[in-house]
Amino acid sequence: MRLLRAARPAQPETPEVLPGERGAVMLVTLESGFDEDAERLALASALDGGLSLRLVDLIDMAMSPLAAFIGRRSLTTVEERAAVRRTAETAAALGLDVVILRVRSMRPARALAEIVAEERPSLVVVGPSRVRDRRRLQGVVRQACALSCLVWIADGLPL
Repeated sequence: MRLLRAARPAQPETPEVLPGERGAVMLVTLESGFDEDAERLALASALDGGLSLRLVDLIDMAMSPLAAFIGRRSLTTVEERAAVRRTAETAAALGLDVVILRVRSMRPARALAEIVAEERPSLVVVGPSRVRDRRRLQGVVRQACALSCLVWIADGLPL
């Protein structure tokens, strides 16, 4: 009788983020400012954990028929952009490393998944201050629920 050895499993690839290393806190909105509770939670979490903060403003290019053709979007107002900038200034004043990511996409939910795969955050906070298109926001919220990190969703958002 002959004994055979089982094949050795292939060595897993070394992940870019080592175990125990933590990613940033990601605060996500869809073409608006941030919900106050969501902003407060993201800032407190980043401060407590000593993490950086990523402010993600998803801009839905499908809402503007000509936007894909000309490559720009004018439906976001100056006030909405200023609200995101105010949050960034508040975080910077608290000593946090802040990055604003304005992401233009025909599919914002899919874009969120790609950003999370790249950034590998510890916490994703979904908290727009207002809802322009409930159906699109629902897709973003559902995508956030499927992410492989801790997710907090503001009250009143569609699931």
